[in-house]
Amino acid sequence: MVGDMTDVETPASLSSRRRPALRRGVRRRRYRRRRLPEPSSVPSSVDVHVARRLHLLRCELRLSREMLAYGVGLTVDRVEAHERGIKRIGAYHLVKYAEFLGVRLSAFFK
Repeated sequence: MVGDMTDVETPASLSSRRRPALRRGVRRRRYRRRRLPEPSSVPSSVDVHVARRLHLLRCELRLSREMLAYGVGLTVDRVEAHERGIKRIGAYHLVKYAEFLGVRLSAFFK
């Protein structure tokens, strides 16, 4: 019976073996990250047209960029980027601009 005790694995002998269940972390499968397509550096003609219309409507009402930014809830830099066509104007912000300027959405696309 004393000889049978040597066959039993002790915790020290378990730690020396490589077993997945006893390692710190669970081995996870690594997935390759998909690369997103590069955004085109040139804005589309529709984006530029909407940006110009925003600028014209703001100038017609004699509003400063600061006033427009405060009314819509954006920063002045963001409004400037929208007016210059650098940043695309999302649907939510386009609606906000239209409400603040008191025009219909179609006014940006004429």
